[in-house]
Amino acid sequence: MIRIAEKPTIAPGPYGKPIEIKPYTRWPLPYRGSKYSLVERIIGGKRRWIVVWKYMDIAPIYNKDEDGNPKLPENLLLSFRKIGKSSGSFRITPNKEVITKVLNREGKWVTYYLGKLEGQWNFGNNIDLDPKIRPFSLWTGFTFHHGEYWSVWIRERSGSKLYWKYRIDYSNKFLPIVQHIYFNSVEDYPDLVRIYLEIRPHGGRLYINEYGHIWMNLPNSEVGPTYEDEIKSNIESLLDGTFEGNGRLIYKRFKETQCWPIYIGNIKDYDLGNPPRTYFEDLSHYFENISRNEEIESEEIDRNIGM
Repeated sequence: MIRIAEKPTIAPGPYGKPIEIKPYTRWPLPYRGSKYSLVERIIGGKRRWIVVWKYMDIAPIYNKDEDGNPKLPENLLLSFRKIGKSSGSFRITPNKEVITKVLNREGKWVTYYLGKLEGQWNFGNNIDLDPKIRPFSLWTGFTFHHGEYWSVWIRERSGSKLYWKYRIDYSNKFLPIVQHIYFNSVEDYPDLVRIYLEIRPHGGRLYINEYGHIWMNLPNSEVGPTYEDEIKSNIESLLDGTFEGNGRLIYKRFKETQCWPIYIGNIKDYDLGNPPRTYFEDLSHYFENISRNEEIESEEIDRNIGM
């Protein structure tokens, strides 16, 4: 069974002080995580509420029960109703926190915490979001809009932190104005950073999904020597037809980014075992007043060299 449990969660508040966040209250952190949508569709001649993953020209893929019928997580529809939302997108963080945005009366987007995800998704189509596979294999889950993204930097003094960037677009019809603000993880991740740089010495992005699984971007030209043979062998499994995942999603990723999605393990097996968090000191006005572009959605290669 899959459900949204009405459980509180703990997150870092101002200056890193832990705060408890209860269901259906404001979410104080950025709107990041795996992206899904709650929509109403006619399937098999019946109108149904479903959860879908979608990306550009790929046909939407919906969650199913064991018989292949649409399966809606318990409490999800009710959770939307409780905050005055009928349908739309939501995110799930690496800590399984389900969050979504609501447009308030002042025309601003406000993020709410709904609860914790419990249970397993079943999107079929050889897609496994909680796989039992070896590190350095091709990733078996969704390859876009999936996982909270972070970057490993190689710039001097970046240390063992993970980083992400927030984009604010002040552009108008006369002048494009875009500001980037960079944030780092609260904790250090020396083991994860070391493994990442052994795989991709120039640094780049990784993604952590709601089950703690980590996958990364890897161009053919940047494979480090330590795991080169193993990774190339796993890529060949896709080319020779022995890969047990959704090959179309893999090829789509490579076509658009020139990167292979490579699995590097679960966050619980690295360092302190906790997904990375960010906290803010006096930046709440950014998240209160900016209704879009709070996260860069593009799948660009983000090495952050020399920045």
